Amino acid sequence: MGQTPKRLVPARSVLDYAGARVRAMRIARGLSQAVLGALVFAHRDLVRKIETAERIPSGEFLGRCDEALEARGALALLIPLVERERLLRSARTDTTSPSAFQSGATDRPVLDWLLTESADRQPATDDDTVVDAAARLDRLRNRGPRPWRRHGLSGVADALRGRLAGLAATAPQIATGMLELAGYEAVDLGVDGLAQRHYLHALELMTRTGNRVYGGYLVAVSLAHLALHCGDAEQALRLATAGLRDTERQATPAVRAAFRTVQARAHARRRDEAACARCAAVRRSRPRP
Repeated sequence: MGQTPKRLVPARSVLDYAGARVRAMRIARGLSQAVLGALVFAHRDLVRKIETAERIPSGEFLGRCDEALEARGALALLIPLVERERLLRSARTDTTSPSAFQSGATDRPVLDWLLTESADRQPATDDDTVVDAAARLDRLRNRGPRPWRRHGLSGVADALRGRLAGLAATAPQIATGMLELAGYEAVDLGVDGLAQRHYLHALELMTRTGNRVYGGYLVAVSLAHLALHCGDAEQALRLATAGLRDTERQATPAVRAAFRTVQARAHARRRDEAACARCAAVRRSRPRP
């Protein structure tokens, strides 16, 4: 009798999801692991390890499986996800890499933000450079999701190149918006350390200008989500909680709901079901008058 297949939880990790998809499609086609291995030029043991989330599948393996299992692109779509997971795991083992996320690097900038005083927002200088940057930021925010280019500079990096210092001085909120989007793109490209630096640079600008709510959003959403992506649920929970407490009287109900969503996700990652449920309940409740 064959062994009972290892139970996978697709929502737990990229490897579980990829392994579950390959296994389900193989079984649906009536193929054994050995036969699928022969079709994709891989040993059956490699197929087994991928189907049990013990190995990260290569893009070549997934591409061949897509053809052999007639998946019509469903497995090929997983290639960017598994490549990002590979980069992320590599960064964790090499903390000197520029792509590595550093939990400790967030602590001091967040403390500086917590200790600064709120200030009235400074209006941006109304010149052609700032107007052009604001229009470009608006276009970048509204262009919708698309695959980021894997080589060369992204659209946001192009927009920032040579202009960031000037924008930081004349229109810090626009510069912060650019840095925030650049952070999102860096996450999509698997360069989490670069994303962290973009977010921290943005937080520094908001700390300098005293914009509590935007700073709180960077702490409780951008940086906290990044910590979750990188497997540090404790850090994510601390950041989301700090953002909530410090912007209690300034943030809108919608913004605070976003903060509590991150809190709930951090509790879920920590397997604290009761705390997660409490956050969700607060999110659904009506804001106090």
